[in-house]
Amino acid sequence: MTSVTSYVYNGYCVAFIGTKSGRLKKIRVDGPPHGGVQYETMLVIKDGSPILRDMAFSLDHNYLYVMSEKQVSKATHTH
Repeated sequence: MTSVTSYVYNGYCVAFIGTKSGRLKKIRVDGPPHGGVQYETMLVIKDGSPILRDMAFSLDHNYLYVMSEKQVSKATHTH
């Protein structure tokens, strides 16, 4: 895990976790009694470089900007 951010979408808290292998994990984090549920993992940094800690949402919150040392990617989170 290299970075974490979260957002409330349709009443659910979703955590976005960046990894050392350039992937972005989406985890629904509702707390007890439901706990966390990972529902998507996507490769967002094409060369598999680590995602840097600074991630940012677009102003309309439809996209999450994710960075490595060589690339900036725009990932959608509304699935």
